[in-house]
Amino acid sequence: MRGEKNTSNPKHILFVAHKARIRESKLAFTAKSCGYRITLAAHKIDFNDDSNKYFDEHYIMNNSWQYLKLIRKINPDIIHLFVGYTNAHMLPVLRFSPVPVVYDPYDCLRGMLHGKYKHSKLEEWAEKYCIQ
Repeated sequence: MRGEKNTSNPKHILFVAHKARIRESKLAFTAKSCGYRITLAAHKIDFNDDSNKYFDEHYIMNNSWQYLKLIRKINPDIIHLFVGYTNAHMLPVLRFSPVPVVYDPYDCLRGMLHGKYKHSKLEEWAEKYCIQ
């Protein structure tokens, strides 16, 4: 039922971001209040609040391959992949994840709509890959 807490068997969602911002914490807060277990893996956490109140666990990653190792280690049910600025950075996670991925290019459009923006062939490929 909508809005009902899932306490019997909580799904484990891994949030993957290059730079975690307030958007990730707001979504984590909502998911946790619905009974989901939320883990954050990010290169940088860019908000001042104590991330422990939003995430059950959090990890700092140096590159995309470390994200893949973590995914295999913690075995989440699903990944929410936050892609900012460029798609290319997170392609290994998108391509090689052993679990389903929700692709969320929330920051890409802002840059793409800027008049001086030129997107690369790799970004073009990433978009086509995600649409398939």
